Amino acid sequence: MRRLAAAVLLLAAATFAACDDGTGPGLGLGSSAGTYALQTINGNPLPFTVGGSGQTLEVLSESIALQTGGRFTLTGTQRVTQNGQAATQQYSEAGAWTIAGSAITLDYDSSDLIETGTLAGGVLTLSTSVGTMVYRR
Repeated sequence: MRRLAAAVLLLAAATFAACDDGTGPGLGLGSSAGTYALQTINGNPLPFTVGGSGQTLEVLSESIALQTGGRFTLTGTQRVTQNGQAATQQYSEAGAWTIAGSAITLDYDSSDLIETGTLAGGVLTLSTSVGTMVYRR
């Protein structure tokens, strides 16, 4: 159940070159680069809790660092409680990102999962298997 069961975060590799001169697939990478902290999941503030089958997963914090070269790193902290035993864990994923207008795509290196959403005004909104995740710069 990594980062709400890692399924939310994993994506396949696809890197595009950054072109901040207004041409090519990297359009907007430089101006959109930065670190975005997770604020809400499905409108609920952190910590966000998912439970079932004697196990509870809490997302305590998470951020996505979008780099100008079209790469990103997602890092976070979660707490897993199973049969009354709690363990706090750090997690990290990496991948490639592209943007066209306000439409953003995150393509994770470690799986075929791809997340899409919007990035505008310092707010990154992703549609994931868990629901809607909102990050702010």
